Amino acid sequence: MNVTAIKTKPVILGSDMFKILDEVIASPPERSIVAITSKIVSICEGNVKKVGSIDKDTLVVQEADYYLPVKNKYNFYL
Repeated sequence: MNVTAIKTKPVILGSDMFKILDEVIASPPERSIVAITSKIVSICEGNVKKVGSIDKDTLVVQEADYYLPVKNKYNFYL
């Protein structure tokens, strides 16, 4: 398996993800898999918040269908 990273121009809020893909991938080789980072998808969908505009804990509770409360020494959610 070969993994090839493809760089794009900076993605701005509300960009059309399919237009971006068309610009950087003319025609993927047969049997290829294209993976897109969740960050790019979120920016294109407009699912972003300014840093400091909302508490992380509040955001997790708001956006998650299910989560486990933080009860670990590393302070992260599952």
